[in-house]
Amino acid sequence: MSLNLNDLRQACFHVAKTRTTLSGVALTSPSRMAILSEQFYCIASERAKECFDLGRDPKLVNRAVWFLAQIKICVEQNKETIWFDNCLGILLEVAFPNSDILEHGRGDFLGYLYNQFNSHKEEAWG
Repeated sequence: MSLNLNDLRQACFHVAKTRTTLSGVALTSPSRMAILSEQFYCIASERAKECFDLGRDPKLVNRAVWFLAQIKICVEQNKETIWFDNCLGILLEVAFPNSDILEHGRGDFLGYLYNQFNSHKEEAWG
């Protein structure tokens, strides 16, 4: 299991670019994007190390970070790293749920997600 750190750094840069562009900060402070990118990289590389230590493929972190780069919601300025850490944690937990969830039969939500991700029909939520 190896991790492409350049790809992870690029993914973090794209998340930072999206965050600063949506907030309008990129137009006034390019250094803010560089700072966020490095903060995201530190968080993501730590998560990748945790995945590796748990015997999981750390490449999953790269894919999750690339996914976060596509999220187009506004996040309160100076809360971006909290948003990033929380979202990354949730994505990784969904990908590799706590074994207690599955052992106690509470994996029905994850099964539902899996089926929805793999189906082509749309269903109304509610």
